[in-house]
Amino acid sequence: MTRQRKATVILVLAGICLPLFLLFFVSDYDPHASLAWNLHHMEIVLRDQYWTRPSDLDETIDHVYLAIRRERAYLRFGGLILKPKIAIRYRYVVLFGIICIVIGTGLIPAARYDREHKNTVHHQHGTKA
Repeated sequence: MTRQRKATVILVLAGICLPLFLLFFVSDYDPHASLAWNLHHMEIVLRDQYWTRPSDLDETIDHVYLAIRRERAYLRFGGLILKPKIAIRYRYVVLFGIICIVIGTGLIPAARYDREHKNTVHHQHGTKA
């Protein structure tokens, strides 16, 4: 198996398996909604919102944000700040999978072209008659 074929197989399998595997970690799925609605609202939550005491870095970010945008970076309640939720939209995972599949299938003609042209030897001799 050539190097391009291996890359093709890996890209196509990654494009298919990665979105299917990450589907287990998706939240906000509605079984009664359409596929378009679900793809728009589903996300993989890496960190949920939570209240915490601000660190020095949080205070610095808050002051810079206040100076640039004239508003606070974090919602405050007493001595606590609300850290935002960090999530990846599932539609971007699906888009990444589609791009991997397209690139992988695009490598198939390139592998065939290279294999055909390696087998034929092009010799041009400049002979005079």
